[in-house]
Amino acid sequence: MLSNSMAALDPPSTAHRALFGAAVAAGVATLAVTWTMASGATIPLWEESAFRTLNELPDWIEGPGWIIMQLGSFIAILIVMVVSIVLLRDYRLAGRLASAGLAAWLLSKLVKAIVERGRPDEFFSDIILRPGSDGLGFSSGHAAVSFALATLIGAALPRTWCWIAWSVAGAAGLMRIYTAAHLPLDVIGGWGLGLAVGGAIALIPVRQTRRLSPD
Repeated sequence: MLSNSMAALDPPSTAHRALFGAAVAAGVATLAVTWTMASGATIPLWEESAFRTLNELPDWIEGPGWIIMQLGSFIAILIVMVVSIVLLRDYRLAGRLASAGLAAWLLSKLVKAIVERGRPDEFFSDIILRPGSDGLGFSSGHAAVSFALATLIGAALPRTWCWIAWSVAGAAGLMRIYTAAHLPLDVIGGWGLGLAVGGAIALIPVRQTRRLSPD
């Protein structure tokens, strides 16, 4: 008998589509609301208060916090790709993670160019400046990348570990406020962007190779 192979699309299940469809909708809504709020010329009082609360946390947080922040960087994208390939033997997940991380980063750059919101030091002079970033503020690229990765990683892990992925991604965004790299709306908008990107990537059907053995 001859053995042939064919590529077929493996569509997401109904539950899968509903879950990640909701993630995309929630992410887009969050980005839209924060985008509108961040486009104003002044900083809302609640945002300033939240920023100062995090920015004034003890200095000892800076060391471990720097490590957490890297979960929203290009290094994190490479690490999760390697882990998914070496430990999980899942090349499809690695490809999705790479696509989600890169898309979140690029889209964040695009949003920054449109909104043109400054960093915290452009609005306040009496803040604690720690090593952060230059350029524009909204939306946070670190928050977007970490949430996009967490969305896909969470779908591949048991439910208990899923919440850990989300918590770590959230902490990476909060650290960007602590270091005075971003204001709260920048981070929340980045979370929304990352959630939408991760959900959208998860909804794309994957191409699988199936063996056919004709008689």
